[in-house]
Amino acid sequence: MYCLKNFFRSIFFSFFVFLITSSICLGAESGSISGEVKTSEDILLSDIAVVAFDVSDQVLSNYAFTDVNGQYKILDLPPGDYYLYTSNEEGYSDELYQNIPCSNQNCNLVDGTPVHVGEGADTPGIDFELNVGQLSITGKVSDVATGSPLKEVEVDLYDQGGNYQALDYSDADGNYHFYDLKSGVYYLTTFDTAFYVDELYNNISCEGGHCNILEGTPVNVGETAAQIDFSLVKSAVMTVTGDNAYVLFVNGVEIGRDDDWTTVENYEVALNDGDSIALEVTDAGWIASVACQIEKDGIIKQVTDFTWQVSTTLQEGWQASGFDH
Repeated sequence: MYCLKNFFRSIFFSFFVFLITSSICLGAESGSISGEVKTSEDILLSDIAVVAFDVSDQVLSNYAFTDVNGQYKILDLPPGDYYLYTSNEEGYSDELYQNIPCSNQNCNLVDGTPVHVGEGADTPGIDFELNVGQLSITGKVSDVATGSPLKEVEVDLYDQGGNYQALDYSDADGNYHFYDLKSGVYYLTTFDTAFYVDELYNNISCEGGHCNILEGTPVNVGETAAQIDFSLVKSAVMTVTGDNAYVLFVNGVEIGRDDDWTTVENYEVALNDGDSIALEVTDAGWIASVACQIEKDGIIKQVTDFTWQVSTTLQEGWQASGFDH
């Protein structure tokens, strides 16, 4: 009985402390940050996003857009410190607060000046002054066959050394942009595009999402903006499995490989009439086998059957297009 009583007392005490603690936490009123965004010529800017990140973990907390008078107010911010930067698609140079260039959101948050939010209070006067971004790369992503614009395609930007810089997504009209760039050389590529083969500019297919950035055509950004368009080819989906291992080639170029006979892999590739598909299959000591299915536009175009040429002897150039066994 003694132990039981103390046990219940402990539970009650812990629960009581929890209720008190919870009431304190729940009582902490959220605050806000407000200000205005304008140009150096005092033109108030609308539709500019101002984004707040918690200083402690640098996680996005909330954001707000400026109204027609250039005013914004970020609500529902727990008491604490925040980094802020602007993000826009209007052609202005974004900034990290306070007065730190943040082109294409490519900046280090910890370089910013923290803004404090008190309990239930607004922190006003957190203003931004943006300039027009002089150098830019813009373009359009479309279907090569129909010319129709492709939306939500990721376009990645790399510098002269092949180092990743920024990304943007094409809008409903297929348009993307990178504003406020430094003069220099850049490379661009689409990435992870559903149902299409990604490209490295200019017209270099990234089969299976793999390509060497520095093999692309350099884009020189100088005194004027650059217009860089992508016309993407619909991909065929190759479904492959092999016992025990396989290597897949299209026109002599390795697309993928796997050494686990229990798995099935899908590869998105650009296939045209006359292309050569080759598979090297290795067995661990019994019977080698492979299965390949090719689907395009929802139609199964090809499967491995008795019409495929098979050889157990390695011959020069057997993977390449036009090889005749």
